[in-house]
Amino acid sequence: MDEVDRQVRKTRRSQKKIKPNTSTDNRVGYKATKVFSNQRVLYGLATHEHWPSGHMLMKVPATQEGASVVLDHILLKDVGVNVSVPRRMKDNFSDLKILLLKLMKRHRRLSPYSYIFTHHLKRQSKNKTEHQQQQAMRIMQPLDQRLVSGFVTEVLRKVVPLGLLGCNHNARVFKRFCRKLVNSGKFQNFRLGSLVSDLKITHVPWLNSVTESALKMNIFAKVVVWLLEEFVFVLLKTQFYITEGLQQRNKLLFYRQRVQQKINDRALLELIRSKKLQPVDKEKAAALAKTDTFPGKGVLRFVPKKTGPRPIIRIRPNNSRTIEIALTFLTQVAALNPVSIKPTASDMLHKMWCTLFDRWNQNDRHKIYFVRTDILDAYGSMRHEKLCDILKRNISAGQTYTLKCFKFFTLKKEKSRYIYKQAFDHLPSAMPKNSILIDKESTTVCQIVGRDLLSFLCEMLQSYIVHRGNRQFLMTCGQPQGARLSSVLCDLYYSDVDRTQLREFQNDNDLLIRAVDDYLYVTTNLDRAVCFLEKMEKGFPEYGCYVNTKTLTNVPRECQPFCTEVTYCGYVMDTELLHITQDYARYKNQDIAHSMRLTEVKQPGKFLQKRMRLVSSLKLNALTLDELYNSREIVLSNIFHAALLQAFRFHSIVKNTFNRKNLNQRFLIQIVYESAGKIGDHVLRITNNYCRVSTVDFSTVCWIVYRAFYLRMSIVCSYYPDVLKATDWMLQCLSQRIKAEHYDEIRKLTLNMPDAFRTVK
Repeated sequence: MDEVDRQVRKTRRSQKKIKPNTSTDNRVGYKATKVFSNQRVLYGLATHEHWPSGHMLMKVPATQEGASVVLDHILLKDVGVNVSVPRRMKDNFSDLKILLLKLMKRHRRLSPYSYIFTHHLKRQSKNKTEHQQQQAMRIMQPLDQRLVSGFVTEVLRKVVPLGLLGCNHNARVFKRFCRKLVNSGKFQNFRLGSLVSDLKITHVPWLNSVTESALKMNIFAKVVVWLLEEFVFVLLKTQFYITEGLQQRNKLLFYRQRVQQKINDRALLELIRSKKLQPVDKEKAAALAKTDTFPGKGVLRFVPKKTGPRPIIRIRPNNSRTIEIALTFLTQVAALNPVSIKPTASDMLHKMWCTLFDRWNQNDRHKIYFVRTDILDAYGSMRHEKLCDILKRNISAGQTYTLKCFKFFTLKKEKSRYIYKQAFDHLPSAMPKNSILIDKESTTVCQIVGRDLLSFLCEMLQSYIVHRGNRQFLMTCGQPQGARLSSVLCDLYYSDVDRTQLREFQNDNDLLIRAVDDYLYVTTNLDRAVCFLEKMEKGFPEYGCYVNTKTLTNVPRECQPFCTEVTYCGYVMDTELLHITQDYARYKNQDIAHSMRLTEVKQPGKFLQKRMRLVSSLKLNALTLDELYNSREIVLSNIFHAALLQAFRFHSIVKNTFNRKNLNQRFLIQIVYESAGKIGDHVLRITNNYCRVSTVDFSTVCWIVYRAFYLRMSIVCSYYPDVLKATDWMLQCLSQRIKAEHYDEIRKLTLNMPDAFRTVK
């Protein structure tokens, strides 16, 4: 039989199969990686809890024509994929228009929703008396997030018709996402796929007239996005004032609008009474804004704090070039003070601590006394006249200062590059880490006369205009937290306090350090410790600064509790043995997700990989790893606690950014392997290069890291079935490389979850 005449038998394998509609974004009808943020609900304006009059639900009449206008607005929503809807098809959405009309009528009847929120509060209480007690306790405190979630759910149940979402399943998915939104962190982003992928379009009756699957999904996604952005977001922003706190800077705090307005009014009135702000008219404010030394427009807002709201001023800077020159000069001047350190300068603190420990050993380990104090309102207490006097002592009016540019060569991550740094040649400048000065003959950038620099700074101090609503104020005392020069001026101001008021406590036998406004004094002399404590408690009226009630000390006093541990710059210092551990008190009863910015959700895998490589924030440095003053058990405990913090961050990112149904177990195993190796390499590099005494080896560190991840993942084992098996196998392999006595030690140390992490979410 000829091959040409032979009939080709067609099989199913030979036919090209069409991929299902869910394989590509264009066929799905929306873009799953499209991102929307909760930033729209933050820092709402005072609306007296009324719905905005310009909003579509208030502006459009509750008629069939109005429902058609709302429908046209919905179909213009961006879901990442542009699928055109034919005009004749819009006329077939009569059922959808009826549902939208029902929503508009319910909204008009029930808005504003303060009445529903008040009754929702009462239902949470057992009786009226208890409700009144809770109301009195809650009046100046943020609302519980569960209370806010319940309120949003209640409003959705009463206003949004069930038919708009199609079925009970879709309604539950949408309400679950609203709870996730309420519990989210500051500026947290969400992927559209995390909301829409769980919805079922087959259970939506008003979509029956649409035949194409992609078009169905596109239209339904637009309805859901509109309901979220134009109803839920507006509901949260009008009913609550949403802001962040100071304890966990990414956690959202919810206040009722009227309560937050009272808090802000009281705080603003206190600033005016204390003569830190002075009301000015618009003419004077406009005249100051036209001057050459005007620092920029400042907008005032208040951030909640346990002791009261803290004023934060956001500055839109002017004269940025002159300000940068002044910043370089003042930074070099402030660096001359040996008492002042940066809160993150662990290497400098480590050197001081080693010197202190050596002296303590030489003195036969006599009783050592700690005094830790904190300046009350450090930024707001700086007097402008005193600050100008300090500037005049540090800036010579008749001298001309030369700003030069220096060229350095550095090697970082096996990559060489050049760094250019500007500094004034007459002052010492800090050299970048791991760098070498290449060109000793630096180039001149500019020259500035001391008289001009001094005049600019002093006039700038008296030109801060602060806006609060329609009112304008002139700052007559203090510096705004948020201005470019505020931190260095604050450091310079309290450096003068160190020089004039605390000179007697700066000697070779004692340790006196200051990180911004936190003082730590360590001495073996009881009389000097008592004298320092009394002097700090009296304050410095000449500078307008006093200490608050957060003083910690082991100096014996009648009305003062005796403490064995002192917290300073995020570390816990043992007052008897000089051990140093990390301070994890701020994570107690908190969600670890609120300590991170979950903004990169388009590629959660890359974000997780990038975040796990950052080990600098774990405080595994020479200060906590040196066995000169720390015992081996303390060092191993510090490594274990840091690894646990990394494991909690790992699960938080997976929970909030990954799709739980499609978790790539092999990828997560690889991330755990990389984290253990990264932390192990980091610890060995620190101990070999900076620690004076160390007995920790690589296998021990890796075993501790795997054990920390295993403890955290075993609590939520449904997320990580394969990862737990692989981690357990790595623990067994590493245990064979560790000495028996060392293995028993770390096994006992990591047996259970430490108390500091039991309440961390």
